[in-house]
Order: sequence, then C-alpha cells, then structure tokens
Amino acid sequence: MSVARTLHWLTVLLVAIQFVIGWTMPDVHKDTQPVNLIAWHPGVGATLVAVMAIRVIWRLTHWPTPDELPRLLSVVSRIAHVCRQRHGPASCYSSQASTINALRWEPACAC
Repeated sequence: MSVARTLHWLTVLLVAIQFVIGWTMPDVHKDTQPVNLIAWHPGVGATLVAVMAIRVIWRLTHWPTPDELPRLLSVVSRIAHVCRQRHGPASCYSSQASTINALRWEPACAC
C-alpha cells in the first residue's frame, strides 16, 4: 500500500475513533477531571492533526503522475483545471456539470 493511501486510511480511522469518543464520553464541565474517554479525546485529536499535516506535506512533495490516476479522476481533474484557468476557482463549482462536457474536455460551468 502506498504512503498516501496509508495516511488516508489512518486519517479515516482517527476521525472514526474521534467520533466514537465524542459520542460516548460524558458531558464535560469546568471541573471535570480528564479521565477515561475525556483523556483520550485530545490525544487522538492531536494525532489526527499531525497525520493530516503529514498528508499535506507528502502531497506537496509527491505528486502522482497522470498515468497513475484512474480514468474518471483524470477526466474530472482536467475539467477542473480548464475551468479554473478560464473562469477562476469560484465559478467551477456548478451543479450543472454534465457528462457531455466532461467527454468534450470542456469546463463544467457555462459561465
């Protein structure tokens, strides 16, 4: 398994653990002692932030080559780049993107 995938699934696992801890731990008040689940919550959160920082650094220093991307992701990536170059980033998030535009390598927005 690649480093990027490992970091991805580690992030997913830590988010799931944080959700379970947050959902099951008791109410926290000003005078609550950090024991049991309450003590685990900040530690898991700090680990999650560290893993996310490592993921960002890894991605900035290790770009995947286009032939490593699945076909659909490559097409969507191309559409996003063309749209961003032509119209700026804010105009590319339209719910009106169509498959026909994707196949023609046109931007997903009709701005």
